[in-house]
Amino acid sequence: MAYDWVREHVARWDDNKQRIIGRAGAGVFDSRYAQSAVGATLPGEWWRVENDGTVVGYGWLDAVWGDAEILLAADPEYRGKGVGTFALDHLAAEAASRGLNYIYNIVRPTHPHAAKVTAWLVSRGFSATEDGRLMRLAGARSAPPAEDGPGTIGWHDLTVADAEGVRDFYCAVAGWKAEPLSMGDYDDYVMKTAAGHTVGGICHARGPNAYLPSTWMLYIRVEDVDAAVAAAEKMGGEILARPGEQRPYAIVRDPAGAAFALWPAG
Repeated sequence: MAYDWVREHVARWDDNKQRIIGRAGAGVFDSRYAQSAVGATLPGEWWRVENDGTVVGYGWLDAVWGDAEILLAADPEYRGKGVGTFALDHLAAEAASRGLNYIYNIVRPTHPHAAKVTAWLVSRGFSATEDGRLMRLAGARSAPPAEDGPGTIGWHDLTVADAEGVRDFYCAVAGWKAEPLSMGDYDDYVMKTAAGHTVGGICHARGPNAYLPSTWMLYIRVEDVDAAVAAAEKMGGEILARPGEQRPYAIVRDPAGAAFALWPAG
């Protein structure tokens, strides 16, 4: 699918931004965006991602002390279709052309899928810093590995009531290290090897994760989540949670009783 990268020379809040950013769900973006009046001028530099003239995403960049903070947003209908990676690579090129050193993103602690967004960025060359930012050299391209497409495992995590206790169990048994990921008034954990490679997450059964089964959940990338859900039902699977505006993935139980997630590829 071919996308166009369109600069907004004077960025203003409009119906398309309200549709894609303002309705993204509580905790995903700064709440000030959703409260903006139509026509209000926006800070920073903005670009639209268009598909045959239809706005399907946005990229935002703000230069800060020689680096660039970035924001990505994709229309829910286009998640898993490469909009995020397209915008990310163009933002990196924009930052490099301005002589900036790094691009960075801050995954808000209130984001309902913070661990999964963090894993997506890490898979595209970002590294976590001590102050909570995820950074990458501006001149680098994402170049997701070949195994990053439909049919592959995109993430795995474990959701439990006692995340700290289970965290300590796996640190002792597997030799993993735990990196706290703030969720506001509590932490979930990104688990890493001793060498620093991300292996999965351990999350509290709270907020957006309250309904998840206590099992190691595989997130299988698929081209079309709705089509995969329909196929699962046809083949005797049980749909535990369907995708929605605040949750781009589905939770399914297979005929043998194992639960897993269907996650949009790209």
